[in-house]
Amino acid sequence: ALMSPVIGTFADKYTARPLLAAGLIGISIFYFAIGGVTASWQIIALYALLAPLALTLSTAVVTNALISRWFVRRLGLALGLSSFGIGLAGVILPPLVAYLLPEVGWRMIWRGGALIVALLIMPLVVWVSRSRPTESEGAYYLSSDGKAVKAQGHGAHGSGGGLSWREVASRRNFWLLVAIYLPMMGLYGGVGQNLAPFVANH
Repeated sequence: ALMSPVIGTFADKYTARPLLAAGLIGISIFYFAIGGVTASWQIIALYALLAPLALTLSTAVVTNALISRWFVRRLGLALGLSSFGIGLAGVILPPLVAYLLPEVGWRMIWRGGALIVALLIMPLVVWVSRSRPTESEGAYYLSSDGKAVKAQGHGAHGSGGGLSWREVASRRNFWLLVAIYLPMMGLYGGVGQNLAPFVANH
């Protein structure tokens, strides 16, 4: 939560590629370090210090800013497909981990994840990501008919301009969204993090 506004500011000012690369490198280091822990305080330290920065750089804050630079036409669909990918990982990975756990052990799962992120995912993301469409691509992606993009008010789309922090914080709708979203995500996160011991106890 504390890192998101900071990384959001970076996502407005800088191209997505180095931010995503830094985040994925951080994720890889985090995975490898978790695979080598020998005490519980090390897990707490890694989750408190490294995980927030790496996760925020490599997930929705940066990628949503990237997507919004590419799409005005069908932006909702593009963001929905991005969210679908995040949700799909929650469907695919748990059974895969459950299958591998007795075969290779939890340490090797974390270390294998680190190698996959570092050697496959990070280079792929760096290779394919571009912060903005070209002029010819932009005419298609940024307007419904491919014409007069600036006339429709999308000329500065994704440029980082707009409302200041003070203006955002003074809006009632912003605080309504916070009040709705935070309890829901807190419940979701709490259940997700404690599901295994909860099931084991019942």
